[in-house]
Amino acid sequence: MIRNSVFAAAVAAASFACSSGGTETAPSSNIMSQALLVATTDGQLLSFNAADGTTRPGSLTQVLGPVDLQALPNGFVGVNLSGSNQVLFAEAETMLESARFPSSFTTGTRPVHSYISPARNGKQYWLSLNDGDGTLPTNSALFTGIEKTRGDWLKPVGEVALGVGHHKAAFSSIRERVVISNIGDCNKVFQIFDYSDPSSIQEIKSWSCADLGMARVTPHGCATASGSGRVYCNMTATGEIASIDVDAAAPSLTRIAPPLGGTGAGASMAHPGGRYVFTAHNSPREGAGGAPNQIGSLTVVDGQNDTATDIPLFYDGAGSTRALAGTDEEGTGISHVSVSADGTRLFVIPGSAAATTARARRVLVVDATNPAKAVQLASITVGASHGDNSDALSGDGKLLFVTNNAETTVSAIDVASLQVVRTFDTHGGSPKVVATFGTLEGSSKPVH
Repeated sequence: MIRNSVFAAAVAAASFACSSGGTETAPSSNIMSQALLVATTDGQLLSFNAADGTTRPGSLTQVLGPVDLQALPNGFVGVNLSGSNQVLFAEAETMLESARFPSSFTTGTRPVHSYISPARNGKQYWLSLNDGDGTLPTNSALFTGIEKTRGDWLKPVGEVALGVGHHKAAFSSIRERVVISNIGDCNKVFQIFDYSDPSSIQEIKSWSCADLGMARVTPHGCATASGSGRVYCNMTATGEIASIDVDAAAPSLTRIAPPLGGTGAGASMAHPGGRYVFTAHNSPREGAGGAPNQIGSLTVVDGQNDTATDIPLFYDGAGSTRALAGTDEEGTGISHVSVSADGTRLFVIPGSAAATTARARRVLVVDATNPAKAVQLASITVGASHGDNSDALSGDGKLLFVTNNAETTVSAIDVASLQVVRTFDTHGGSPKVVATFGTLEGSSKPVH
């Protein structure tokens, strides 16, 4: 917990120091056509017309090390800047900077993942997770107010220390609690916090490796099944799924084994119906217990009874036997998962191996009409990417935007036809993260 008086003084000093970074503006009363926002690795935030790919006026600079660009329902976008230890907010329509401040007012550094809390009791927050430098004091979670009707709009309101990151998070569906995982900490693998008073955030429960009876856990990827209220986190070292009763007076944790024995990856997303959670593994795979072309497996957790089913994931789509060994797509893993608004399609976004020449060029598609019997379909070919890749599902659920960071383009996939319908040229800047907003379409779905 960060003492409120110290935190408030630090926030006030930083607000004064950063006030020249931009001017807060109110969104225009005009209808804004849907825009694609793209943050690039060369430090720019760009904007395009989603309908035809043309460039919209205005851009922002000094957007350094952007991670998890996310659109807010009121027409603003936020992004964690791991390269400058800052959080940035801008208005999507005018492309004017609205707020920029440190990602920590204590000793936290390197903000990576961001989350948007559920709106509850007129309060909603942006959560910035500081991954730090591998030492305990540099890890923290910063809460920022994002409800315009309150006085804490785009202002930091609280901070709490975390175990050693990298971090992921998932919120309770009924109360102001959040589960945060710490991939590099065996003393605090998972922590549950009550943030009902963000100026005095309380740790409700934590689990160590010893508590779990495991020598190594490395959690990476969490999601909430709103129907049961349980949070599910992928414990990548063994591939087991932690099932956490986040809302109980004394929270408990049980473990679910993936049927195919997959490990690694960890990308997780809840089905909109509230019963199921999807989580991915990088194994079994070609050359490591899997068939040719296989890059991992998908675990579907049933939150109603804490059971799991698995399907293999093939890079080129179901039934493909093309070997990846010897190609620049060898070693491709799983970067993100995204679920369509109606829950009928799951998209798996691959990431390439670490070698500089490695590439990924597919988006995997799973028919999730019946989540308990998910079936992989043919994959979609997109532009080339290297390392982790990013995506965003438009607010109306019609388009999935995927970055092609090795080709400085973004592909727009029509969710209904499963075809690439548009390609956006990011003017030489490698696209890192994307988000969308339009008055009629709303904001793109939160990323995880």
